[in-house]
Amino acid sequence: MKRERSETELTGTDSVDKKVGKAEQKTTPTTKRPRLDRSSLKKHATLFNRGQARHGFVVTCAVHRENHALAQVLQLLNHYARKFYPEEVERHLNPPAPTEGDAGGTAADARPDGTAAEEPSSADSAETLKLADSNTAAAADSKEETGTSHGPTPPSDKPRERAPKLFNIFDSGGISGLFFVSVNSPDIRPVEFAHRIFTDPDFPQQAAHSDACHRLVPIERVCAASEADIVSAAQAMLPDHFPSETDAPLKFAVVFDKRNNDRVERMPVVSQIAASVPPVHSVDLSTPHKVVLVYIFKSACGLSVTSDYHAFAKYNLHSTAARRSGSTTMTTN
Repeated sequence: MKRERSETELTGTDSVDKKVGKAEQKTTPTTKRPRLDRSSLKKHATLFNRGQARHGFVVTCAVHRENHALAQVLQLLNHYARKFYPEEVERHLNPPAPTEGDAGGTAADARPDGTAAEEPSSADSAETLKLADSNTAAAADSKEETGTSHGPTPPSDKPRERAPKLFNIFDSGGISGLFFVSVNSPDIRPVEFAHRIFTDPDFPQQAAHSDACHRLVPIERVCAASEADIVSAAQAMLPDHFPSETDAPLKFAVVFDKRNNDRVERMPVVSQIAASVPPVHSVDLSTPHKVVLVYIFKSACGLSVTSDYHAFAKYNLHSTAARRSGSTTMTTN
């Protein structure tokens, strides 16, 4: 008896559907995530150069998604820098024109020892603040006045004046899922900047665009990761946050976090920092008013004093956004 052939075998709809599905899959546009060339990162060893104070943010992200996270965190920081610090953004976009005494030279040329300033790295992302230079602007004005916009521009003997970037990215020294963003403005304080970001009404929507980023930890000061340097840097910061005489004593805690470093022990550092706080204030590990944060990553250490460490879930972007939106999510370190 001959087997009755099914409708699928007779019409061939199954194979046709597979072909159509493959065709649709090929034609469906894929959304590309922003990427950043890691070659633009500054070396980890230059992060704590002697005599050069740095502050910024330690950023943790998903492993193997560092390129995505780098571009996303720059987009986030640039967005809020334009919102909260427009004067600083304008200053970095349009640096002041050089005076006649400069004769077209750069700031490095005016140094007494003749050393050159650190050259800015290549563009961090499509959204990174663009560098401005006065020579280009002058050339554009000249073209408008003369009415000529075509033809090669004659070379200039004057060096191009470049504005410093508002943010720079430093390599973590081989640590996966971590890097440091320096803020190149003394008027933008990282702890205050982070507070404004995390309390902004649009923060949950902005955090959703940074899915590869986990934590955005503000750092007030960077030093070498040695016990002596850490304690010394912390002692220089504490008087600004813990007055020796006050009618409103504070409860505090010292939080110690360490990545890829086996030379610095936790207890000696924590005990010395706690002993450096004036005795009018007391230790409270459960509900502190302020947290002294010690964040070691390889040979660098970031320090800060903050009142928002626990309120912002250790500065976790998505956990804080979930609290703000009333939903729940799993905290990622």
